[in-house]
Amino acid sequence: MRVISVDTAGPIVGVGLWCNETATVRYERIKRGAEARLVPWALELCADAGIAMSDLNGVAVARGPGAFTGIRVGMATALGLAAGLRIEVAALSSLRSRALRLQHVLPVLSMLDARKGRVYASLFLDGVRVHDAADVDPGVALSWPEGPFVATGEGAVVYADAVVAAGGTLAEDAENPAVGVLAQLGAQAFRAGEGLSPRNVQPVYLREPDAKPPQR
Repeated sequence: MRVISVDTAGPIVGVGLWCNETATVRYERIKRGAEARLVPWALELCADAGIAMSDLNGVAVARGPGAFTGIRVGMATALGLAAGLRIEVAALSSLRSRALRLQHVLPVLSMLDARKGRVYASLFLDGVRVHDAADVDPGVALSWPEGPFVATGEGAVVYADAVVAAGGTLAEDAENPAVGVLAQLGAQAFRAGEGLSPRNVQPVYLREPDAKPPQR
């Protein structure tokens, strides 16, 4: 199974490739112009693996939650690749891939910075989601674990002091976008017959965009 993955849910964007049961990745913190990096990274990863883009079996994309503009950029790139290559898409949670990167015995609180003093968060135990993704105050998310926990994601870094005060531990390399895990999860989804046509994939924002259409 050969799957390319795209995650632009946070400020560190990345592309991963799952090929020969191994993940290779490219990621970087980018303020603007992420769309110009994603396809070249995908081409590089495929070339390094000795395959062509036409050899891909599917595209995995982080559909959210995350930054509104970032999600749109990642989705547009992933769906464009899938449509052009005539392959399916696995649309996956940006919080789940970050949590599963750790494979920790403690509960894992996956958090992305939602700005305005809030986070997009979800709680996982043994790789299973035990609290649905929500747009909440950091204090609310930090109240979910009942005992020691590990926090990961950009939101965990932004609110690191609060994580420690709540009895948690900040994961090593917490800002890692986990695109390698995303690609592996995509491969699992395709094997399970859960791939989608690009036209049937929808993002998950959890919040209305700040920009509103003008009132008439």
